[in-house]
Amino acid sequence: MKLARLLVTGLAVAGLCAGAALADNPPPPAVDAVPSGSAFDGAYFGSFAVRSTFFSLTRPGAGVQYGYNFTSGNFLFGVEVEQYHLSSQWVVDGSINGRIGLLIGDRGLVYGQYGVGTVSGNILWIAGGGLEIAVNDRLSTFVEASTHRSFSSGSHVGRDVHAGIIIRPGDKHPGADEAAASGGHPWHGLYLGVSGGFASGYSAGSFGVRSGFNFGGDRFVAGIEYDLTQYDDFWPLINGSANLRGGVVLADRVLLYGTIGAGAYTGTPSWTAGGGLERSGSGGNTSLFLDAKSLFPIFGGDPRLQITAGVNLHFGH
Repeated sequence: MKLARLLVTGLAVAGLCAGAALADNPPPPAVDAVPSGSAFDGAYFGSFAVRSTFFSLTRPGAGVQYGYNFTSGNFLFGVEVEQYHLSSQWVVDGSINGRIGLLIGDRGLVYGQYGVGTVSGNILWIAGGGLEIAVNDRLSTFVEASTHRSFSSGSHVGRDVHAGIIIRPGDKHPGADEAAASGGHPWHGLYLGVSGGFASGYSAGSFGVRSGFNFGGDRFVAGIEYDLTQYDDFWPLINGSANLRGGVVLADRVLLYGTIGAGAYTGTPSWTAGGGLERSGSGGNTSLFLDAKSLFPIFGGDPRLQITAGVNLHFGH
């Protein structure tokens, strides 16, 4: 019995001592989550000055660009659309490029890119690279150079040098994705977008705007979209179509979709059918898309393939 009393008394004293020790030495405060990714992640847009040499003719110009990047370790992957106008011509040139880069510290990026585009209305292969320096998480400056080769023969026909600034509107702080999830599906509701691309059978590129509305559950999305497209070699004729959309969510921020509709292209009534891939940016307010659409003339004629890429801005998700 005395042994039992001693054990109880010892446990009580030990408990009091432990409580006093905890009071004197409280546990360390919780540490906030460290933001993942880099200063170059997410959707972006920018503007630049360009000096372009096509054969023996060199001209200055200015343009805009938009795209989306994501990083894995020290490597960056992305896609970018750019459009620009050179002096002394009416044609708007542009390109669609895939990008891969290497992060240099917290604020530096060395990258290469490859794609297809137009210069002075001629379709070309484009390859190049550049250096980008982040001023902060939302603003960076860059300089890049590219070489141009003929789409048909592969011969060298020109080069470009670009320099400009880039703005990233996405939320870089932790919890952005959770906030987007609490506000609804990234693709629900109204959206507006801009795009650039090209179509088979036309000698120059295209640029356009689109608007639409999506609804659905967490796995499937349906909606309607209207787009307006301008081909450089059919100025000022504006083309457009109305399309039904249906898609499936492949991951938290990736949507695979198909479209079907009708419209008018270069003055010819046409059926449209296509599909694409869309990735939502951090916070769910922006998304990057790449799609392809077949155009079938209703009253006969050769079908055409239109490829576009761009950025959508989502409201009220």
